[in-house]
Amino acid sequence: MKYWLNIDKSSKTTKLHKDPCRFCKPHNQSNKGINGLKRLGGWFRFKTIAEAKTYHKNHHPEYLWHPCRICTKKLEANL
Repeated sequence: MKYWLNIDKSSKTTKLHKDPCRFCKPHNQSNKGINGLKRLGGWFRFKTIAEAKTYHKNHHPEYLWHPCRICTKKLEANL
């Protein structure tokens, strides 16, 4: 399974998505990168929820952890 963590610098949030999700649109843009941060943030791919949580805790603990309410609904016990 693949997960994407959207790091949004402007809102200081990290949102976890399960691939595929209609709200998960990771594209390398001028202001938001793939597996790297740019001016507004970035999209990071992980194999497990635990990996995504560890990254969040180690790199952006001040940001709000926010699982997607649509695609992670069945996974809420693990979040």
